[in-house]
Amino acid sequence: MIYEKPIDWGPEKASAFLKEPRVKKMIAMCPNDSLVADLGCYTGDIATVLSLGGNKVVGYDCNTSFVNMTKNKGIDAYFADFETLIPAQNKTFSTIVAGELIEHIVHTEIFLDNCYRILTDDGELIITTPNLAYIGHRIKGLFGEAPGIMGYESGEDTAGPGHVRYFTLRTLTELLQKHKFCVVETQGSDIKGNEKLGNLFPTLAYHLIVKAKKV
Repeated sequence: MIYEKPIDWGPEKASAFLKEPRVKKMIAMCPNDSLVADLGCYTGDIATVLSLGGNKVVGYDCNTSFVNMTKNKGIDAYFADFETLIPAQNKTFSTIVAGELIEHIVHTEIFLDNCYRILTDDGELIITTPNLAYIGHRIKGLFGEAPGIMGYESGEDTAGPGHVRYFTLRTLTELLQKHKFCVVETQGSDIKGNEKLGNLFPTLAYHLIVKAKKV
């Protein structure tokens, strides 16, 4: 799981990215004054915002271009193959954020066991992922159409792999429980752009935002 391709990125794209509901809500869910691992750190913009809250943030990505972009923002960042090993010591981080990552991972058991290993005993894992049961996907299904998140290409021509896992709130919760995490907070990103509806009906929202603690 190694990807090298850079992307075209600038201040306008970064600003729009940070305004996305799933990104805003994940950032808001993260505590301040915490040692944070940003898994799938992408361009380093989330890590930069998190560091403003008194957090010490370390980024990890399987794309070396993203690692370098994050380093250029003054954030410590390292290459990580999430299918094998996250290069961090046991019980290092009090918080992990993993935005739009788990749906790209084949060996989710290795990934979640690594998350458990590098979190402190009272550590928190915050995950965002597209919601297979989003109301728009349900409507498409009635007409025999596949959700847009279910790409059929390998992702070789993009900056990262395609989606290989698809989650609902129930299946994501069950997977986390299997790997000794307990879900303590759930939000939805938005429903057709309405963020309040996303929180009221997370099972119907476009993205899931879940916070879990070690048990």
